[in-house]
Amino acid sequence: MNARAIRDRLEHGDRLRVAFLNDLGFQYGAGLAHLRQIQSFLLAGHEVCGVCWAQGEVENGVRVQPNGSRGRWLGMT
Repeated sequence: MNARAIRDRLEHGDRLRVAFLNDLGFQYGAGLAHLRQIQSFLLAGHEVCGVCWAQGEVENGVRVQPNGSRGRWLGMT
């Protein structure tokens, strides 16, 4: 999908499917920033998944879906 197609979908209020990639899931500072980015897309109503190289124990205890979210969390792989 090119930039124009994405812009058109956003302007029409269509839902995007977004994958976030990182190395260590929601661990450490960068991982927490990654979580906040995921949550912002969920609040905007998009479908979101995460892919990471190595999940830690912290991912099991994190509530990813924020209150009032219209989006759909597809999970972390």
